[in-house]
Formats: sequence, C-alpha cells, structure tokens
Amino acid sequence: EPSRGFLMCLHELSLASQAIGETDEAERTRTFLRDSSAEAADVLGV
Repeated sequence: EPSRGFLMCLHELSLASQAIGETDEAERTRTFLRDSSAEAADVLGV
C-alpha cells in the first residue's frame, strides 16, 4: 500500500509528541491517522 510509510510516520509522530508532553499535537496526529485509515489505526492500536 503506497501510504503505509506515511501512516507509520504519523503514528511515530504521535508517540514522540506524547513523549515530550505535546498532548495537543499527539491527539491531532492520532485523529489524522484515524481519519486517513481506520484499518491502519486499528492495526497500530490508535
């Protein structure tokens, strides 16, 4: 799937944002990931 790498990067950005206390950014990236691909969000546990 062509967007798999992008979706994985969104997930990693969300994790990194959460780790440094950027909770708003973490939520935005999780929402973007879920909106982009519900299947990917399920697989990644978002």
